[in-house]
Amino acid sequence: SFISRGVRSCVSKLKDQGKECDIVVIGDKGRAQLKRMMGDNITRSMTEVQTPGNFSLASALASELIAAGAATKYDAVMIMYNSYVNPAVYKQKYKVITPFATEGPDEPMVEYTFEPDDKPEMFEDM
Repeated sequence: SFISRGVRSCVSKLKDQGKECDIVVIGDKGRAQLKRMMGDNITRSMTEVQTPGNFSLASALASELIAAGAATKYDAVMIMYNSYVNPAVYKQKYKVITPFATEGPDEPMVEYTFEPDDKPEMFEDM
């Protein structure tokens, strides 16, 4: 419920800034809570997900989001999650992931040489 509250708060702030957002929900509890208030924003819902998560699960979820256009359609992806402190306390955290800038001042790995020489093409192939 704290995550749902955090998602509602973030969506509200984004709307106040004139930005749009889509929501991907992992798990039945979050889907039920968010569907009532923000059903129009939910684009994907994943249930029966294995817990605790592992690399193969994260990789599968990321691949599905990329296939749905997350790499080109959005300016950033925000991941909100609970972090375990003790059996009675979980802290809510979030991470913002932005796409690689393949050219310009934010270009990653400037000191390295790549094959092919075209960095945008190289990042697409990764």
